[in-house]
Amino acid sequence: MVNGQALNEATAVPRDFSHHKLNLSARQREILEDLVETWEEGTSQGAEPDPEILCRELPELLPALLSQIKALKQTAWLDEPPGSVAAGPEDLAAGLEIIPGYRLVEKLGAGGFGTVWRSMGPGGVQVALKCLWMGEEKSRLEWKALTHLKELRHPHLLGLFGLWVSRGWFVVGSELAEQTLATWHREEGGHVAQVNPAGISRLVGYLREAAEALDFLHMQDPPLVHGDVKPGNLLLVGGHCKVGDFGLLRRVVESEFPRGEGVTLAYAAPETLLGKPVPASDQYALALTYCHLRGCEPFSQQGMGLAQAHLSVVPDLAKLSSQESRVISRALAKQPENRFPSCTALVQALAKAATVEPSAGRWKWVTPHLVRSFTCFLVGALLTGLFMAAWATFPQGSATGGLGPVLVQPTMMLGGGKPPRTTTVSLVGEKPDQVLAVEDGGTVCRWLVSKGCWQAKPVATHRLWASMQMVPGEGRAVAGQGIEPFLVQEWDTQTGRVVREYPGHKGLVRGLAISDDGALIASVSHQGAIQVNRRADGASLVRFVQEMREFNAVQFNQEGDGLVVVAGDGRILFHRLGEKVIRNLHFQKGVQFWCLGRLPGTNRFLVGGTDGRLLEVDPGKPGSVRVVAEVSQSITDLAVDDRSGLVLVGTGKIQSFRPSNDWDEPAEYPVILVDPAKGKVLGRFAGHKAIIRSLIWSEDGRQAFSSSLDGVDFRWTVLGLTRPNS
Repeated sequence: MVNGQALNEATAVPRDFSHHKLNLSARQREILEDLVETWEEGTSQGAEPDPEILCRELPELLPALLSQIKALKQTAWLDEPPGSVAAGPEDLAAGLEIIPGYRLVEKLGAGGFGTVWRSMGPGGVQVALKCLWMGEEKSRLEWKALTHLKELRHPHLLGLFGLWVSRGWFVVGSELAEQTLATWHREEGGHVAQVNPAGISRLVGYLREAAEALDFLHMQDPPLVHGDVKPGNLLLVGGHCKVGDFGLLRRVVESEFPRGEGVTLAYAAPETLLGKPVPASDQYALALTYCHLRGCEPFSQQGMGLAQAHLSVVPDLAKLSSQESRVISRALAKQPENRFPSCTALVQALAKAATVEPSAGRWKWVTPHLVRSFTCFLVGALLTGLFMAAWATFPQGSATGGLGPVLVQPTMMLGGGKPPRTTTVSLVGEKPDQVLAVEDGGTVCRWLVSKGCWQAKPVATHRLWASMQMVPGEGRAVAGQGIEPFLVQEWDTQTGRVVREYPGHKGLVRGLAISDDGALIASVSHQGAIQVNRRADGASLVRFVQEMREFNAVQFNQEGDGLVVVAGDGRILFHRLGEKVIRNLHFQKGVQFWCLGRLPGTNRFLVGGTDGRLLEVDPGKPGSVRVVAEVSQSITDLAVDDRSGLVLVGTGKIQSFRPSNDWDEPAEYPVILVDPAKGKVLGRFAGHKAIIRSLIWSEDGRQAFSSSLDGVDFRWTVLGLTRPNS
């Protein structure tokens, strides 16, 4: 037991990581981090490396490395076992001066990352002191987080003014907030924020300030993720909102992300629960914060059921207006890349949505809306009729002649066995007259082309599948799981029964491919793994793991002995089966590649990503990359017609984590038709109001199918395309 006098013997520890002052480049900072890790690893094994030897090839980094080592040695108490410290959490009490000149006055709160006290500082200034018991592993993690934050300043980040070590305690000094958004909601703003436009406007204003701070963290190099955005960590200071509590703040490049440990489950994004948070994870939590403060509970489950809901269940946003629901649905997308490009963009969209449809007098809005919709329908029907009449007077053109191919008569795919308000994550052609749709909750539905409706009952319901491919001519499909145990599963599309499983992945299985002869299955995951299995016996033939890379799509070459893989870090890769290397075909900094397809009868591949350019690559000619077409929005999916070679392109907003005051959500997400042979965009076809997730052609090429994140599926009729043997 340590008395107050002993606790007063606090020591201020210098916190100066000099590489910030040396103006090191991003590459030098990365090398410095590696050197520090090497030093720590050697020291932990009882053989402290010589810093001069570590820096013998880069002597200019020696001063920064020595500064880092000095700071680490001063914090050696973090690695001491709990029994070696002198006090315990029960020793804090009002009136105690844990830091000389700072007296604890009132406990404001306690949680998994310490206790916060209202304290009186020198001269009677009130401050907040957060006290962390240094015998806990969480103290080491928060210390590491604060070393990233201490050099940063932003008007909407809670200001820090001191860090101390005091005989068993790690103490953080910060501004004292009047209240949190959680207490504001309970005490004065709760009802107002739910039903009163002025209250909603005030809430949006607070969240806009929080969004600016979060985007500021995301813009750092490397990006910082707050990791615990919720009403209790958004603080009101002088009428403004500031982001506080940085116990879970991490750099994106760090591997030390416990799988869901310490996070608040009600606000945890799917990737956070899987141990791989990204900047868009904070946006997910900010969207849930808005929902909860507006009186809407998107997920009603509890405990582990709530974790499963974040991973696979469509949020219930019935208590929000249709405009708000559309915005929040995007921010709560299961895949981070499908959310808004920044937190600020989310709040800007919310500001517009929250003012469109007042809570009172709703029918005053609905009636003219219906009139406008009906008028648009009549005009559209008339124009379609005129177009079809004019079309009949022209000879039907080929893919490149006459009027050229067009998509007309988009028909919304409704009813039957598809669950309401679900998002199709993968469309595949099962037979010439049937299409399978994998829903984000794990349900597989069948669209009957000849009848123009969904089959009355779902085909199957399995654990969340994130991707699917048909095995040609066998009535079987291969699907990849989006949650643990991350299996690749082969199943019978008639019975819904899983017939074989291919284990090995440790992250969401995003991309699948089947060789032309049906003998091999290739799969890639967000964990950075490439895997090839033989279907005959399930044997694993290839396995590469690059943990810091997210693979999004994979395709076999024509011979089935090579793979093209695209990644979220701007790389297009090729692997020849049997070799021990992966070749880099193309690298484009700042671009995320999401999709690819193979041109029929060739070994040329088309690749699409966030920069809106459709690229053609040939693994046989490394470095030969051709820009086929450019569109104004990012390319989220593509589908190649095996007969004509034409390509359907799905679109989304170009992704950027930098906030923009004039950012606006696109009114349309068109399906784009491209002729790769001519490098020409043949047409842009409107209909979708949200990011397009999946696209396919029918087997005869006379129809196309598309699905977007708002749960809308379209069937398109393809006109003006003459085909061989058709």
